[in-house]
Amino acid sequence: MTLVPKYVFEVALVIGAVLLAGSQLIFERRFGAVATIAIFLAAVQADCSEHVK
Repeated sequence: MTLVPKYVFEVALVIGAVLLAGSQLIFERRFGAVATIAIFLAAVQADCSEHVK
């Protein structure tokens, strides 16, 4: 099994997080941006932990 899909997923995740953070900092206040990013990362962590089992 190759690890290419894993790396593609991780790169897409990082790019998505950067784009989300940038858009939130432009259109929201900093507190709202930090809260949105925290929820995004928590959801990703929960999703990843389901696939590990």
